[in-house]
Amino acid sequence: MSADNPRLVETTAWHSDAADRAQRLQRYSEGRWLGDVDAVLGLDPHAVRPPVAGQDSIWEALAERDEQLRRLLVAIATDLAPVSHP
Repeated sequence: MSADNPRLVETTAWHSDAADRAQRLQRYSEGRWLGDVDAVLGLDPHAVRPPVAGQDSIWEALAERDEQLRRLLVAIATDLAPVSHP
């Protein structure tokens, strides 16, 4: 168990960074994103719109993150649940 504790510390630090990235992506998608896409596509109106320029890719990434966090929350809650002893 002692070897697992540093990994839990790393995971907690990683989650803090991941949460910050998700918040920044959410703010960007609600703000500057559309202007940036218009500026890039405005350079060549006949260009193929790459998937990354679509809101779906942002929404899907954030939705997948939420789903994985829910799974992690269930796993942690299950792990912390009191164990019944026979």
